[in-house]
Amino acid sequence: LECNIEGNKTETGRSPNDIQVFCDHYKIPHYALDITNNLFKKQLTTSHNYPALIYYMMDEHMYPVVDQKTRTHIVRSSAFDESKVSKNSLLQKEFKDDKEDRFKLEYHENIELKDLDNYKKCNIFYHTANLYDKLIELYKTK
Repeated sequence: LECNIEGNKTETGRSPNDIQVFCDHYKIPHYALDITNNLFKKQLTTSHNYPALIYYMMDEHMYPVVDQKTRTHIVRSSAFDESKVSKNSLLQKEFKDDKEDRFKLEYHENIELKDLDNYKKCNIFYHTANLYDKLIELYKTK
């Protein structure tokens, strides 16, 4: 993810607001923290289909929180202080309206990493519980 905490994209990547569009579509609770452990983005859903997306944003990159104890701590501690997190607003709705609807794009599954350059303007899904190994492999090949 290449953007800053304010949500401004750099040349590539997605902002926390872009990620929120995805989370809204799939009804995923969304928590984003900065390097100093401050929660700067929190959006809950009344009912959700998936576990919360919880990550740290540092150096214009997204680092998912996978440790269950840490995830539980973040969710519980953020429940008590709503004043420190962003709220859903009309601005975010306007932002959504301006974005290309990614969910209408064609999708592909389990594409070999060496072939990724052949896929533009689409969604690619991998059926795995952990993308870490794919990420490492991608860095080695690119």
